[in-house]
Amino acid sequence: MLADALRSGEPITGGDWQPHGEREVRGFVTALLTRLADDGSAT
Repeated sequence: MLADALRSGEPITGGDWQPHGEREVRGFVTALLTRLADDGSAT
């Protein structure tokens, strides 16, 4: 799962990820997942 890859810090392969933007995307997604978890809506 994408969320597991983000949490473990493993490099993300495939898809449309841009290497120069991965850190920004990772930070955004991590913050979004954290917010969802705080809201109790994360699966």
